[in-house]
Amino acid sequence: MGGSPFDIAQIFATLSGFTLLGILAVSDAKSFRLPIAANLGFLVAGITVGGVAFGTPFVDRLIGAGAGFLSLSALAFVYRLLRGRTGIGGGDPILLAGIGSWIGWQLLPMTVFMGSTTGLIFAVAMFLKGKNQHQWNLQRLPFGTMLAVATILVVSFDLRLT
Repeated sequence: MGGSPFDIAQIFATLSGFTLLGILAVSDAKSFRLPIAANLGFLVAGITVGGVAFGTPFVDRLIGAGAGFLSLSALAFVYRLLRGRTGIGGGDPILLAGIGSWIGWQLLPMTVFMGSTTGLIFAVAMFLKGKNQHQWNLQRLPFGTMLAVATILVVSFDLRLT
């Protein structure tokens, strides 16, 4: 009737990761904030038990954490240089580092692509609905929430670029 201890550990670790990600997603959706303690907790949990949840090797999780943080931090820096204002909040790179610490670096490009596409779909829908059409260039979306949705899709359907 019951599974092996590894199966139970895997289920528990996966549900824990998705729960933490969900808490962060809801926080970002409600307040455009990713609390640093929760965000760092998600990152550390991924490094600690991401391998149990998704079978991701430790080195891939470390690379994923570094690549997630550095790539989104660089994009935020370039955006600020070009636009003169913040476009990606400080919690988003930490969240992507956390996502990378759970799923590894290999799934990060698809996760960012899916998160960006999800955000674009929401923005276009809001524009077509008539909300804030006169302030299109100032439209804000919780990118952390988009990344969370994308992560669940990418992991659930094993969406790889290869």
